[in-house]
Amino acid sequence: MLWTCPLVAAARCPVRLSRPCPRPGPLLLGILCRQVRAAAGSAGVECGPALKTPKGTRDHHPAQMALRERLFGTVVACFKRHGAAAIDTPALELRETLMEKYGDNSRLIYELQDQGGELLALRYDLTVPFARYLAMNKITNIKRYHIAKVAGGGRYDGLVGMFDPKGRKVPCVGVSIGIERIFSILEHRIKASGEKVRTTETQVMVATPQKHLLSARLKLISELWDVGIKAEMMYRKDPKLLKQLQYCEDMGIPLVAIIGEEELRDGVVKLRDVATREEVDIPREELAAEIRRRLES
Repeated sequence: MLWTCPLVAAARCPVRLSRPCPRPGPLLLGILCRQVRAAAGSAGVECGPALKTPKGTRDHHPAQMALRERLFGTVVACFKRHGAAAIDTPALELRETLMEKYGDNSRLIYELQDQGGELLALRYDLTVPFARYLAMNKITNIKRYHIAKVAGGGRYDGLVGMFDPKGRKVPCVGVSIGIERIFSILEHRIKASGEKVRTTETQVMVATPQKHLLSARLKLISELWDVGIKAEMMYRKDPKLLKQLQYCEDMGIPLVAIIGEEELRDGVVKLRDVATREEVDIPREELAAEIRRRLES
């Protein structure tokens, strides 16, 4: 007798039994199908869409993003010190804008299908989009920064003229920062040094030592947010104090504002230094100023 489970049928691999027998019930059929799935997985057979990023791309985890933001912040601060303004251009450009502007590198441009009557392409870098921006807005004098991940630089005097009806040249000089290369170097250095990168900028954790104090936590953290202090709390009804303190150590949060029944009664907040574990009672109205003083010292 021949019967086939749905998964096996899809694989064109029917199961042949040595002698006739009743069709298996749902329980046995389910067990057999699970065994087939396990066997298919161990044999390297794909059972669904591949979960991967496109070739040449990668995800960035929180620690990596924190490092990238630090890097971008350093670069942008340098541009700002020298009076540069920020601009941005779309990731998509008309295909005709990009083609034949990069020489042999034109083959690296990703083209898109016709969208609403326009042939589009993903920009390869920021040089040609910037030239298009200048010509389109009739700009002849600008000092700007335009953040991207592609390295390059040089003089581009003739590039703007490609988009100008009269072919007028606009003197241009540019330099690009190899962000991805620098990021890779920083990643390796930090990994080698064992440095722990903070993934948040939280300055203080609002914690409670007893149950039924969720509203007290919410009220205190709102007060801190209102005066511009970066604060967070555990979004559970009654978290244990030890877990809250351990979270601070894991995340590198320097201060903990502890508010319990006694603190509520006395009108104070217990401020804890995570590094030294020193605790001191601070009048509630003075808490924000004390937090700022400690962070600045």
